[in-house]
Amino acid sequence: MELSMSALENAEHDEGLAIDVISSTAIIATKDPLDPLNWSFVKKWACILIACLSYFTQLYFTTVIIPCFGLLQAQLHATYNQVNWIFGVSALGMAAGPLLTASIADTYGRRIVLIFSTMIALVSCGCTSLHNISFSGYMAARFFLGLGAGPSANISLSIINDVSFEHERGFRVGLWAVSANVGSFAGAVVGGFIALVSQYWATYHLTIFFAFTLTCQCLFLPETNYPRAAVLEHEYRARERKDNSRDMEEISLKRTRQLGYLVFSI
Repeated sequence: MELSMSALENAEHDEGLAIDVISSTAIIATKDPLDPLNWSFVKKWACILIACLSYFTQLYFTTVIIPCFGLLQAQLHATYNQVNWIFGVSALGMAAGPLLTASIADTYGRRIVLIFSTMIALVSCGCTSLHNISFSGYMAARFFLGLGAGPSANISLSIINDVSFEHERGFRVGLWAVSANVGSFAGAVVGGFIALVSQYWATYHLTIFFAFTLTCQCLFLPETNYPRAAVLEHEYRARERKDNSRDMEEISLKRTRQLGYLVFSI
């Protein structure tokens, strides 16, 4: 939310407003305890770490299978050129995922979209571990695996922005970017050791990894998409009326932790 300097100076004197004045763009934290900017240190960092874990998993799954291409040739009765398309079709799904889910996440919530997309990735990853799967079936499963994992790129970044003031975003977004880079080369290294055992374990452990990520999202990640403009308008009108007896509970719009999803208290 961008404010002029005069508006910013006036807002700084409004009781109950915490304002980020590090840059020319001001982010106003409301008095609402459900505002992600007002959450505790532990709660914010739980969201950030889950966002980084989701992004790590997205890049990890793309490279961990590469050292197993030779084994997949024999399993799928395919040529090496055909097996190379496994990487390409996953990347295609990863490109399509954010395009399809970005506006949905902004409208209906980041948490529910991220959980649903991770469920798609989990089921698709389980399908790739089937011993009797055909080459076409394997390729289709890898596409949907990329489609389900792809939204973690943009949604996880949005989650970090939701819980951070602007002067905090540099370090936190840096961790988010590092998690992707680590996932890409860690997948190749781990995949090399797994290829010494069996190509099936590449998908077995990926399925376990996606299940762990999904569990963390379901239990410890609250909704972070917050109707800031509506709440700020409510607070402004309440100050104009000078009615301090009306609190945030009177806003009928459900938000963040009020939404009906199972979330452990942190």
